[in-house]
Amino acid sequence: MAVPTANVIGNVLLPDGVGPRSGHITVELMLNGTPVVGVATDTATGSDMKVGGRKRYQIADGGAVNFQIVPNDTVHLIGGESTTYRAQMELVDADGFSHFKDDTWTVSGVGSKSIGDL
Repeated sequence: MAVPTANVIGNVLLPDGVGPRSGHITVELMLNGTPVVGVATDTATGSDMKVGGRKRYQIADGGAVNFQIVPNDTVHLIGGESTTYRAQMELVDADGFSHFKDDTWTVSGVGSKSIGDL
């Protein structure tokens, strides 16, 4: 599969500004608050490929993230509606306590994207 992707990179921080010991980000393609599966065109074959659903990515010690995501502006739905991603983060601090954050992302274009800019 060769659909366009953006590489999400950077660091997430706890509310006190310190990088977490570990954690994960769950990312889900959404349309008006409802999970959806869209399609993106495979650049190698020209065929439409299903994209979206729910993906889970690890947050490394210190808060580093590095993962690929299909940009919203390459996802097609019937009627041409625009999609967003729901990002749910769980960050575990040095004492083992979990901190949670929900966010809405719109990713445009391919290439590297700083997680702080989403």
